[in-house]
Order: sequence, then structure tokens, then C-alpha cells
Amino acid sequence: MLKEFKGQLEKTIKSTQKGPYKALISHLTDQMSEEDAHHFDQNIYNNLMETHWELSHDRPAGEARIKVHAPCMEGSQRRKTVIDIVSDDVAFVVDSVAATINQHKYLIELLVHPVLNTVYDDKGELSEILPEGDDVKDNDKVRRQSYIHVHVHENLSDEAAEALKEDLLSTIADVRVANRDWKTMLVRLKEASAALEISKTERPQSVVSEYCAFLDYLHQNNFTLLGYAEYKFDGKGGSEKVSSLGVLSNGTYASKVDEDFEGFPLALQEIKGTLPPVTIAKSKTVTSVHRRVPMDVISVKLYDDAGKVIGEKIFLGLFTSVTYSRSVKDIPYLRLKVSKIMEMSDHVSGSHDYKALRHILEKYPRDELFQTETKALYATCSNILRLQERQRIALFTRKDVFGSYISCMVYVPRERFGTSLRKKIVRLLENELGGTCGSFFTSMDDSLFARGLFRIDVDPSKPLKFKHATIEEKLQELGQSWAERISYALEESQYPEGELASMTLKYGEAFPVNYMNSHSAKKALFDIEKIETALQAGKLQL
Repeated sequence: MLKEFKGQLEKTIKSTQKGPYKALISHLTDQMSEEDAHHFDQNIYNNLMETHWELSHDRPAGEARIKVHAPCMEGSQRRKTVIDIVSDDVAFVVDSVAATINQHKYLIELLVHPVLNTVYDDKGELSEILPEGDDVKDNDKVRRQSYIHVHVHENLSDEAAEALKEDLLSTIADVRVANRDWKTMLVRLKEASAALEISKTERPQSVVSEYCAFLDYLHQNNFTLLGYAEYKFDGKGGSEKVSSLGVLSNGTYASKVDEDFEGFPLALQEIKGTLPPVTIAKSKTVTSVHRRVPMDVISVKLYDDAGKVIGEKIFLGLFTSVTYSRSVKDIPYLRLKVSKIMEMSDHVSGSHDYKALRHILEKYPRDELFQTETKALYATCSNILRLQERQRIALFTRKDVFGSYISCMVYVPRERFGTSLRKKIVRLLENELGGTCGSFFTSMDDSLFARGLFRIDVDPSKPLKFKHATIEEKLQELGQSWAERISYALEESQYPEGELASMTLKYGEAFPVNYMNSHSAKKALFDIEKIETALQAGKLQL
């Protein structure tokens, strides 16, 4: 069908347009699948070719061109929302475009992205398209261009279309600078490791060497580098950015990257002075490149000859997927942390508890494993191990080192966990901590528990006070059935032990849903007492 559309369009091409335009039509059609043909009619197909010629025939290198429009379908007034993009073919451009569209909550019906080897003449006009099989590696005149064509389900207003276009331009600009500076950022990462290895620090050399091994691990394609900045401290609480690359380049980042976010040293030197030579943190800033997720921040301290901290190097990016699936024993820094925890536990190697603790560490949320201090991690994992003996809802919290969020890990007996309870947990955590849920991840495996990891964003300028035990108690109540709440309330009120079971059976299912949603079990005891008195007296009471 696509070839039929192509034949019909070629009949309408003027002789003056033949050549590059006809070649563009042929190459784009050849790289599209007949399986996608049902998304097109002749009008939509013609519009695709005309628009991509319009965007690409005089496109300067390094400039992305985008058109968000709604061409009419053939023989009707029905319109289809279409996004057409021509840009340099660089890593992450397609998935970044898709992630940006999804961020706007538009449903992608079709996404095709042919890549063509193009040649432009001295006037900047598209003059030739080379066959895909040609060897163009050493040909400086050839530009590999990505031709992206997207259909979305929604009909966009002019304002929404313009907002999407601007966001896509910003995203592709970030993709471009991240690709442009990627190799240089790798060099800076290697330099940071080499400098730290010979620095005089407050840590044992064996620990410093492990940090360096971790930086080398990142260098081995285990970290997608997106931005870099180096700061020098003036010794008076101030700092100066002396160099930057990628999405942190001066004057080049157009998206959501904010220099004042928690990963940077501005007004944070007192806190940073207590941190180790290498710090791993999670930014609240969501990357526009590759995946729409919060970025990872790797901070490496710089020392003078006397061992004084004089600055730091910041690497912004994303851990690659292999870091989340690989065993902790194969990842520098994590392997040392896990080894210390196993030593602290005193469990006999090979014993049940030893293996169970090791399993907990392997399955522990990887970002939390990176960011949690060793002693705190040991305490949390030990408590998780004890959960196996008494199944209950449990809460484990970690304050971000810069106070910008609280990580809340909630363990729930798996048969009780579901969407409804998860939403209630989010509301409770937001209310108790005075923040908003920035993200959540749930995990269910072959264990007895489901696990929810909730990031509650808070204002770092305000003092954070909360009672862990109080929140955990409220979470436990959330996960209980009404009958269980009544039973616990009766038990706490020192109700006669011999009557607990019968009273729970009597009132566990007696109250209407509206009552249960608006009253606590302790409040229900008051009403139960009134009901029992009325039943014994044989008349109602107020």
C-alpha cells in the first residue's frame, strides 16, 4: 500500500522537484514497514513526504526542525495529529522524543524514524541521499539525519501543539549537547578517578581505592553521562563554576536542569564537608534525555596537597540498566558496603540468616543501596530480616542528605497490597511529612511481602520533624481490615479476653462503609459500648 501511495505522489511531482525530493520519498518509504500502512491514507502519506522535505531541504547541521500539525484525512474533515521532526541522528534522540510526548500524556499511535545518509551542497541545500549500504564512515560531507514521524491519538489545540513543539526542541537541544560532550565527560571522569587515587584524604587508602574503582566502573559504559561541572570553593562558603559540559554547559541547557538543585555545592558546603570523597545522590530534576526519570548525581571531592577540600566535580546522568540487574558483589563501592554489613551481622556464613540477609541486600532498591549510609543500611536490613518472623506493615525512612526529599520504603504482606492501599499510603505519607509524592515504585517477588518505595519531596528550607513510630502505626492501621482494627481496639481497651473473639465477630462487619471510612476503630468502641448498653437495657440511648 505504501508503494501505491508513493506511485501516486510521484505522478504529481514537477520536473523541477525531481532529484533529491524523489530520492527522499523513495528512501523514507523503503525504511517504513507495510505493517504501519493502515495508519496512512494518500493525504497523510503525501503530507509526510512534503513536510519532511520542507523541514530538511535546507536544514543546517545541529538544528532540529519540528512541525506539530493536523492534516485532514482523505475524503473527510477528520484530522490526525502528526508530529514531524528532522534532526541529526544521535544517541537517545528517538526515545527522548517519545518520552517527551508521553510526559505530555499523549498516546502515541505510530512512531517511525528512518535514518538517511544525506549530502548538502555549498548553498546548504539537500543535494543527494546515499543508499543505506554505502560506507560513509570517513565521508565528512555526509550527514546522518533522523526523520521522525509520530501520530498521537489526541486532537491538540494550537496552544498545546506549540507547547509540545517547544518542549521537543528543548529536549533535542539537551540530547545534542549531551552527545556533543560525551567523550570529553568520559575523560573528566577518568581524570577524577586518577586525581582521587593520589589525594590525601581523611579516609583509609583501601576505601579511597574502592571509590576510584567505582568511578572506573562508571567509565566502562555503566553510566550515561549527561552533564558535568567543576566547582572551586573559596573557603568562605562560596563557589565558582570553572568548567561545564553537556546539559550543564553555560548558556546551552534550555530544559529543566537547574543549577540550584540539590546536587550542587551552592550554599551546601557545610553539609558536603562531612561527606565521603565520592557521593551518590538522586536529583529531583527529571532528565529530558533517554528516560524521563530523576537524574543520578555523582560528586567527587577535589583536595589540595594538605588534604583540604578545595572543590568538587559533578557528574550528572543515569545508571545503565545493567547496574540494576547485576549482583552487588560485582559493583565496586556496593560490594564493600555489603561486605561490611555481612561482617556486622555476625551471622555464620552459609546459615539461614546469613543467606536471607544476603538476599535482602541483593533485592534492596539499588538506588537506596547506593545512597544509604552503611550503619543505617545494616539496621534497616536487620529489621527487614525480622519481619519474616512477624508479618506486619513496616516503614523504613531515609532523609536525603540535602533535605530535599524523604525516601519511604513500606513493606506490606503481599495478600493485602493493591492499588487502593497504595493510594492510601501515598496520601498518608504526604500528610504526615508535609510533602508531595514525586515518584513511587512497587515490587512483588516470591517473598511474603510487597514493597513500595515512595519519594516524598519536601521543602529543604523548612525543618523536618516527624515521628516514625506514629506514621508506621497509622500505616499498619491502613492495611488492617475493619474487623482487625476492632479486635486490636478491644484488646487495647482491656476488654475481657474471653469476649474478644465474640465481640470481633459481632461487630467486625456490622458498620456501614461510610462509617468505617470516617471513624477510627477506637471511636467505634464508644458506639459499641452504647449499642451493648442499649441491647442489655432493651431500649435506645443517646
